[in-house]
Amino acid sequence: MDLQTVFYFGIVSGIISLVAAYYYAKKVEHYEINIPKVQEITDAIREGAMAFLTAEYKILIWFVVAVAVALGAFIGLPTAISFVLGAITSAIAGNAGMRIATKANGRTAIAAKEGGLAKALDVAFSGGAVMGLTVVGLGMLMLSLILLVVN
Repeated sequence: MDLQTVFYFGIVSGIISLVAAYYYAKKVEHYEINIPKVQEITDAIREGAMAFLTAEYKILIWFVVAVAVALGAFIGLPTAISFVLGAITSAIAGNAGMRIATKANGRTAIAAKEGGLAKALDVAFSGGAVMGLTVVGLGMLMLSLILLVVN
């Protein structure tokens, strides 16, 4: 098997992983929060988490720019570009993970109350799977695309 085939396999694997993440995200969203107080707490947690990510990304962007400039100056432009693309995919995965985690926590509590441990674990596992599959999917996709371009 030649390298180009391996890179295409990585792209397909990344896409499959992202499709699976989407499936699990929809599975989490399928569960309804039918207790207003739990919905209120879930919304407050979500609002705080997204405010944190916004503040974090505003600071992180300067770090990414500084490191990218240093990498470009000392190692080369392809490395700097790869670093920036990795930072972007990491930020996207973190954002997706935070969004689904804040959706899953209230739903997990409701699932535990209504369906017991098995149902709660199903919701919690699905929420965690989104983050893991998004990180792996974006990583495989971006790495394979970069290697396909530079080789």
